[in-house]
Amino acid sequence: MDGTENVANRANPKSPNVPLSYAYWAISGCARGLQSGPAMIAYIYFVCGISTIHVGIIEAVNGIARILVGLPGGFFADKYRRQSTLRAASLLMTVAIGATAATMMIDYHRFVMLCVSFGLWGSTNGLAYGALEAIFADSVATGTRSHAYAIKWQCNVASAGLGPAIAVLLFYKVGNAWRLWEMRTVVLVGLGISVMAAVLLLFFRDSWTLHHASEAHHDDSGTAQRREASAALHEKAPLLNNTSTVHARDTSIPGPHTSRDGCVNPQVESINDTTSKPAGQEWMASRSIMIPTLMAVGDIISGLASGMTIKFFPIFFLEKVGLSPMAVNGIWAVAPLGTAAFVSIARRASIRMGRIQLYILFKVLGVSLLLVLALDTELWGRTFVIVPVYAVRTALMNSPKFLLKGILMDHVHKRNRAKWSAVDLVTGVGWSGSAAAGGALIHAYGWKTTFLCTAILQATAILPCIGLLYLVPRREQPK
Repeated sequence: MDGTENVANRANPKSPNVPLSYAYWAISGCARGLQSGPAMIAYIYFVCGISTIHVGIIEAVNGIARILVGLPGGFFADKYRRQSTLRAASLLMTVAIGATAATMMIDYHRFVMLCVSFGLWGSTNGLAYGALEAIFADSVATGTRSHAYAIKWQCNVASAGLGPAIAVLLFYKVGNAWRLWEMRTVVLVGLGISVMAAVLLLFFRDSWTLHHASEAHHDDSGTAQRREASAALHEKAPLLNNTSTVHARDTSIPGPHTSRDGCVNPQVESINDTTSKPAGQEWMASRSIMIPTLMAVGDIISGLASGMTIKFFPIFFLEKVGLSPMAVNGIWAVAPLGTAAFVSIARRASIRMGRIQLYILFKVLGVSLLLVLALDTELWGRTFVIVPVYAVRTALMNSPKFLLKGILMDHVHKRNRAKWSAVDLVTGVGWSGSAAAGGALIHAYGWKTTFLCTAILQATAILPCIGLLYLVPRREQPK
């Protein structure tokens, strides 16, 4: 972190919404690592007849529910109150917890019940996501968000590793085997932790957000342009300051905006016309649309790519590599810690290299490792090689995401932040929708073809970021 950011952090007030957000992401991340991690994926795989197709369908239901609830939820959070949206999400999360627990305990149409449970979780996450992202951004000063989002992302990924680490202990206790009872126990513990996350959503307050300090950059552009035009006005009309005291005594003496006969001075009027619609303001307004649009396009393509494989990696490790439940959950416990470490590296390196520049570099390296994984199938039998390759590739692909989130919130008006955050849900739908295609692809053509298709799509997702190189400054600019 550079000196400018340190000064900005000290100068801006701290909102209680910020530590609340960190706590929520930490607790919900831990719960998610248990209730929807390797144990749940393997549970669905075995319960539904050893089928990747069913796993993909259930993930697709989750994604569709997220967008159906999330997009209107984002508009509601921007138009009304963020805290009301989060309280509604807390209630919906409670229902989802109960439905999932019933699904795990009752042996009745489990595939249908799993679809219902995942649909409820998708609705919960969709409703909470936009409002939570917006209230967090409103509570952090503009120009200092890379640091705040780095902490947020570290909380998220580190807690995601904590969940599988707890799963390792649970499998050690109840039995290190891919049996339904053992997997069910892990999921139920995760649901218990989710109760705490639901309670935390009740404590956020709109009144704790910052005001001008958290506004987008482009909102001040008009002010800056008017100041420049005002300076030009003083240079062309030097009598302005000199006649101010005279005007106080004799209002009949014309000022700089009028001629001697009382008519408007056309020269000064033309200057006023230029201040009303400054060109810089139009450019900044266009950037506020271009930047999030390019990000959204890249995220959607990336989501489509990742969804084809990300949810199936636990099945890949148990089926092709032959790992036990403790070993698979151990990988999921260590990989997020590596991502958290890479986030710290990315935050520091982005100060020198530039945020978009570093993002592109990490993505290119991550795609390259996935190609290695796809093309060299002999690695699949070498546990001590394929596991580090997977862990490093995961860290490279996930760690720079916080940079884009900070850039987005720096260039989007406060009244639109929940809407643009809700657009991320489209990425989630692409993620989950392509999971259905990925499950079918694995079933029909195998893992190698699926990995290759994923790598090609992920490489395509990098292309919109090239446009951001010309729109986003290398360094953050505190307000």
